[in-house]
Order: sequence, then structure tokens, then C-alpha cells
Amino acid sequence: MSNKVSKLKPYLFILSGNLVGTVLQFLLLPVLTRIYSVDDFAMYSIIVNWSMVAYLFSTFRYDTPILQAINQEEVSSLNTFCFIGSLLVAIVSFILLYFNILSVSQEGFVFVLAVLTSCSFLGYSLVEVVCKNLLFFEDYKSVGYVRSIITVFTAISQIGLSYLFVSGEGLIFARLMAIFIVLIVSVIVIKKYSSIRTLFSFNLALNRIVFKKYINFPKVDFPSNLLNYVSSNLPYIFIPFYFGLVPEMGLYALVGRTLQAPTNLLRNSIKNVFHKEIAIRYQSGQFPFDYLLKTLWIIFFGCLPFSLLIVFFGAEIFSFLFSNEWNEAGEIASYAAFFFVTLLLRSPVQSSFQIINLQKIYFKLEFIDFFVKVFFTFLSILFYWNVLFWLKGFLIISTLMSFFIILLSLFLLRKH
Repeated sequence: MSNKVSKLKPYLFILSGNLVGTVLQFLLLPVLTRIYSVDDFAMYSIIVNWSMVAYLFSTFRYDTPILQAINQEEVSSLNTFCFIGSLLVAIVSFILLYFNILSVSQEGFVFVLAVLTSCSFLGYSLVEVVCKNLLFFEDYKSVGYVRSIITVFTAISQIGLSYLFVSGEGLIFARLMAIFIVLIVSVIVIKKYSSIRTLFSFNLALNRIVFKKYINFPKVDFPSNLLNYVSSNLPYIFIPFYFGLVPEMGLYALVGRTLQAPTNLLRNSIKNVFHKEIAIRYQSGQFPFDYLLKTLWIIFFGCLPFSLLIVFFGAEIFSFLFSNEWNEAGEIASYAAFFFVTLLLRSPVQSSFQIINLQKIYFKLEFIDFFVKVFFTFLSILFYWNVLFWLKGFLIISTLMSFFIILLSLFLLRKH
């Protein structure tokens, strides 16, 4: 019994760190929906999802192998790549945004918000690098502290600034404020293990070796994540482009914020610990397929009751929590419930392919998933479907494709 508890401790530490802030954010959503309009949520979600593309580029995926590095020297080299990548992306993002290439509106203030949001997510990427360093040292408590601080500060500042800025800018300024606070705390925490001088590597020969050793992460894993991100967030790209800034965009944005809260809580608590644990087991000479399968079953059956509740009573729940104005969001949520669960299930599956250095195979699976969703979107243009019909169809297709990818991945991993 004590052995099982000790194995669960890493997950519990990180889960507890995410839990307080996530619950607080979720409890504040009914307040925010009474302050913001549907259009405010739509504009906010579009800007955030564009800026997330910059976040995907920021570390060139060199943050992930920190969890499977063999010594501190490799970690220092990987930290160096992450920092340089984040700095380069910050400069490029600023130039692009300055010339208004990524702006979704002609309003100057929306452009400023886009810049601030991009900076906040780049800051968040550095926080993630710090957390992975702490996981390398197996300091799960400190990871929990860092994550709790970022979620709590984000939630508190959101509601405070929402009353000052009664539109999407309040949410964005709040996240930026939280990021800066957490960056300072993260640096203080990481100094327990590493001085600033040893945190980065200036050994060019070692950096070259480490760069080549983990080249598959930027070369294959990054495009795979980019495809996954674009295909999963296609509504934020396709709806404004084809239908315009329609109310359904704001409704889906609320569904995303509501359902992503618990799934992100679990993903952040499971993914990094799972990645490190499975890497340790794989180093013993055999891929722990049973451990992966057990993890997936626990996630699926743990999420099943809540997903069924949203499927059958989504409209009633959203009307009760967020007022009748958001009733239609509940209908959309009933289609999206299992979609977000499948995204959570795919996280440990992807980690498994990364550990055994088969990212190219997983990239092919991601490409199939992306192609099917884009083909379905093309059909909507061809047959003039309305936005709600396309959105519900997209969520159904996405859920089925995710289950297909998971089952096919398990088959391939079983053979390995």
C-alpha cells in the first residue's frame, strides 16, 4: 500500500498545485460571463489561439527531452536552446505583430493586446522549462508550488482587472501580470539546484552533441505538435475566416475555457511525470506497454461520469452557471465533452512515441487526423453548411478520429 502511495505522490503534488487555481478560475467563469459579452469572448479566444502558435515555436520542443536527459550537463544545453529559441521567437513575433500581419481587427488596441498576449505565452514557455528542470531533479513539491502560484495569480487578477476593463483586454492583462510574477518565483525556486551560470551551457562542443542527439524533437515532434494544435483549434481559425466574428465563436470559446479547465488540470499533472516515469522504465530495456494502457484506462474511466453529465445535461448546466444567454454553449459542449477527453488521452500516447524515438510514425498519424478534419471543412464550404452545423460535425469527427488514432497507436506500440 505504501509503495502505491509513493508512486502516486509525484502526480498528487503537481495535481494539488494545479487544483487550487483551476477551481478558482472555474468558479470565476460565471462572474466573467456576466461581465463580458459573447463577442468579447470570441475576440479574446482568437487572439490567444494565434499567439499560441508563437508559444509552440518558442522552445523548438527542446524542453521535452529535459525529462529524459542523462545528466545535468545535457539539461544545461537544452535550457540554452530553449532560451535562445524563446528570444528569437519573441523578436520575430514583435516584428510580425508590429506590421499588423497577425491582427484580426483594425482597432489599434486589439493589436496591442495581441502583442501582450504573445509575450505572456512566451513567458509561460520559460516557466514550463523551469518546471521541467525541477522535474529532472524530482522536486515535485516545487513544481506544485510554481503551478499553484501561476493559476491562482491568473484567476485572481482576471476578476480584479475584469472590473477595470470590461472587455477582453482585462483577461489578457491579467495573464501577462501573472506570468511575470511566476517567472520571478520560478527563478528563485530553481536556484536551489542551479546557479544562473550552471543553468545554461556555454560549452559549444557539448551543445553540438546534445543538439544532434535530440534533433528529432524540433525536426519531427514540433511539426507533429503544430498539426495537432491547428487541427484541434480549427474552429478558432476557420470560423472567423469564413463566417466572420459570429456569436457561435464566443459560445465555443466559453465551451473551450470551461472544458479545458479540468482536462488541462489532469494533463499538466500527468504528462510530465508520466514522461519521466516511462523514460526510466524504458531505459531498463523494455517498453512498459502495460503501464501506458493502465494510465489510459484510469484517465478514461475517471473522466467518463463527468463527460456523460455534459453530454446529457450540457444545456441545463451552462444555463444555470452562466445565465440563459449562454444556453446554446451548453448544446455545443455536449458535442465537445468527449473531444477534450480524447485530447487528454493522446498526451501519454505521444510521450510514448517520443521515448522510443518513433516521432515520425506519430507525425504520420497526426497528418491523417489533420487531413480528415480539413477535408470535412472543405465539404462545409462546398455545401454551404451553417456555422453551428459545421461546428457540431467537426467535434464529432474530431472525437472519432482521436479514438482511431489512440487505438492505432496502441496497436503500433504493442508491436514495438
